[in-house]
Amino acid sequence: MPERSNITMLIEQLHCIKQKGRSLSSDDLSKDAADDVYMKIYPDGNDDYTRWPEDGEINMSTGDYKDVNINVTFGSYVRVEVFEHDHVGDDDLLGFMKIDKPPNPVFNETIWVQGEGGQDGAKYELSYQFLN
Repeated sequence: MPERSNITMLIEQLHCIKQKGRSLSSDDLSKDAADDVYMKIYPDGNDDYTRWPEDGEINMSTGDYKDVNINVTFGSYVRVEVFEHDHVGDDDLLGFMKIDKPPNPVFNETIWVQGEGGQDGAKYELSYQFLN
């Protein structure tokens, strides 16, 4: 079978394994607040990305799962970055996932990948599958 130049991946769900740590100071009233999450999805390292959700953020706490359901077509790899929106200052990168195109993809099987590089102890993972 000839190698495909592009492949389509369905990003199914985002799972918050552990939400971003909060300050333990008594004046931090938001220490139990959920993360205000959004993702940027970059096919093949392009500057153009798909944002999920398209507008705003999704509130996620430890243990939460959220449906994403976005198809991404790419030739080599996809980089997914998970951010928390900060109302003051820059948004925090909670983690990223790099998913390489496999030489022999297994189609229609859910795969989970955990993010790397999370700030303040945040841990997120997402599920995806390659579509035929």
